[in-house]
Amino acid sequence: MALPSSVTDMEKAKFVADGSGNTCVRTSLSAGDIQLGAVELKDGTADTRGTVNAANTARTTATSVLAVQNVDATGRVTSEAMAVQAYGTDAAGANAYATVVTAGAEARHVKYNLSSSAYSAVISLDGGTTDSFVVEAGEVGVLDGVLIAAGAAVQAKNLTPDSNYTNLYISIW
Repeated sequence: MALPSSVTDMEKAKFVADGSGNTCVRTSLSAGDIQLGAVELKDGTADTRGTVNAANTARTTATSVLAVQNVDATGRVTSEAMAVQAYGTDAAGANAYATVVTAGAEARHVKYNLSSSAYSAVISLDGGTTDSFVVEAGEVGVLDGVLIAAGAAVQAKNLTPDSNYTNLYISIW
């Protein structure tokens, strides 16, 4: 096949009509990586730009990052599958409060699991001072909108003295 003799003919050669009379572009695709140059993210209202960096590279407070949240089908933010800040396990309850997990930073959510226990527990979100709630034997749940201060100990104890719960799991984020 001979090359087209003019630029116009070369451009026309890129197109072909299919059997239905539709115009198609002649192209050849092959499997491979797509490489993009400088990738940037820009917000919708200002000229703030964030660069795309590898997760293990250094950043400062001036580095703009992309934040994501899990949402359900209605667009409501969900707590499912969010990053867990800290978690702990208490294999056997006691009559006095014992620390199960300590908040490394402020946390707003608690997930607890006492599903394999025959006995109930009391969980305190502030080191046994005031902020506590009962978790019944066999219960699994999530509390959203709580406030656990950075450094606070999330503790647990038996609901009924000498009725030791088993395998209490607590996650906070």
